[in-house]
Amino acid sequence: MLDTKASLRLATWAMFLLPTLAGAVGGQDFGKPLTYRHFDVEEADGRVRSVAPAAADPTPRWARDVSQERFDWAKQRSEEPFFARPVPFVLPPADEGETFYSHNHQPSITWLPNGDLLAIWYSTRSEYGPVLTVVASRLRAGKKTWDPCSEFFKAPNRNMHGSSIFHDGHGTIYHFNGMAPKGVASFRKLALLMRSSTDNSVTWTPPMVIDDRFVARNQVISGTLKTKAGVLMQNCDAGGVVKGTALYISHDKGKTWTDPGRDKPAPAFKDGETAEGTIAGIHAKVVELGDGRLLALGRGATINERMPMSISADLGKTWTYQASPFPPIGGGQRLVLMRLREGPLLFVSFSSGNRGKPEANGMTFTDQNGNQFTGHGMYATVSFDDGKTWPVRKLLTPGEGEFDGGAWTKQFTATPTRAEHAGYLAATQTPDGVIHLISSRLHYRFNLAWLVKGSTKKATTKKIGSGSVRRLARASRSTAKSRGRPIAETRRGATKVAVPAELQTAWTTPLGGRLTGPLIGAWAVGGFCPYGSSWLTRYRVGTQKWRSIPDTGRSFRDPAWSSRSLALEEQHFTVAGRDIQLAVRSDHAVEDGRRVQRVLGKPAAVLG
Repeated sequence: MLDTKASLRLATWAMFLLPTLAGAVGGQDFGKPLTYRHFDVEEADGRVRSVAPAAADPTPRWARDVSQERFDWAKQRSEEPFFARPVPFVLPPADEGETFYSHNHQPSITWLPNGDLLAIWYSTRSEYGPVLTVVASRLRAGKKTWDPCSEFFKAPNRNMHGSSIFHDGHGTIYHFNGMAPKGVASFRKLALLMRSSTDNSVTWTPPMVIDDRFVARNQVISGTLKTKAGVLMQNCDAGGVVKGTALYISHDKGKTWTDPGRDKPAPAFKDGETAEGTIAGIHAKVVELGDGRLLALGRGATINERMPMSISADLGKTWTYQASPFPPIGGGQRLVLMRLREGPLLFVSFSSGNRGKPEANGMTFTDQNGNQFTGHGMYATVSFDDGKTWPVRKLLTPGEGEFDGGAWTKQFTATPTRAEHAGYLAATQTPDGVIHLISSRLHYRFNLAWLVKGSTKKATTKKIGSGSVRRLARASRSTAKSRGRPIAETRRGATKVAVPAELQTAWTTPLGGRLTGPLIGAWAVGGFCPYGSSWLTRYRVGTQKWRSIPDTGRSFRDPAWSSRSLALEEQHFTVAGRDIQLAVRSDHAVEDGRRVQRVLGKPAAVLG
């Protein structure tokens, strides 16, 4: 079985082989992009009727001198444990006339194809006031300090409450935002807007109105999700008497949207109960599990004095509620739940739900040397089995120093056993494996290798049989059959592998990717396919030696592989041990400045 370090080496290598609702404004086009931050709105009868952006003059700092070159993330990657001292990302404007207030809150962050990071948040005097606006800042590639902020998104005299910014991994940046009625000092009822950018957030499409009504289910929460099937999901606080989270769904890249919980009865959020369309708890974050189900964690609506967990097997139409293993959080706090590029789930939260009493609840953590201690404050925990267990837990503290957490966090002192005690968290992971976590004012950076260092837990899967399968000759016919072992057959250079039910599990390969269901497929040794090239990669888990056999020009066809295409970064395997022979059928593409491979059809592996 692989230990955690070996799994990380493989996973890190693998990373680099890559509207409208009923009743809402309908039939909208995304429109011609331009650089803007202000827009006019017409409303009538309690609905948004039109939006019209005005070109920014002068150009805001977030849109100036932005590189359009693809960034080479592969050069930045490292397998060494990494944790950087937090730095502020909320910096006052340097340009005259820019809007900026004392209360800066509810951030969101994403990475951009050019290597920059972009963070957005709201700035205001009062969370309820119509002066509330959205500002933005860049951390430019190679720089250590964030740009001073500048205004990003504002309709005059309207509360622009709640934002999320998200890169879909293929060059499109999505921005979602709530908007209150004109002149109303409240964020309880909002319309829902969206826009997009394809040039590293310099120009944006005009705001598209997802929901033109001013209602309680439209307070945007950072945490936009794109599923393996390409479905976009935006989480929004359900508001009102419902202490839950709505989930907007789009199957067409944001052109049309549905809210499965719209006009449904308010759930009770009780253990074991199922309800329609609303996640338990506000500020909830959602991840997709390996089997396609959705898992969400939220704030409030506690179940058995624990943070509530919601599970959906039908893309958010219904949710079943249960207690999570985590302590609940409270005011001034927001969690992060995401899937890392290496495959595991990452959850970040706080040990105490009372920000005024950060030491009210302690938790056991493991330091970098494997020693256990009781700590308080912000922590990260990792699951390697889709949330069934969370064996790795690390206190996210720089160890010493005085910090200003901003917003509701204010000043705090970091020690080896005390981390930031509050903050609205948001996170993104860049293709080099670095996790970028922001609280209400501070930017943390670390990687999975740092999180698992010192842990006694292992990132392993269940054992796959004890017998071996004799090696297969490329040009001859050979069959290996035995109870509890894979059955493999080689004919004319092509090998088909069928794995008995008792051996079906997750597999890990240096190519990365997720394979669900039976491990049955076919591979061609060194052959040329009409759908792309095919090759054989061999490695030994213990020594981590790699060897690729180039194409031989031999042709091979398998109609079963022509049905659909799977991107490698949408898959994940876990190495079970032993020698493994793997061959895949793939084509090539250039994404985010690096060459990636796309698998066509199902890969298959043979134990050696």
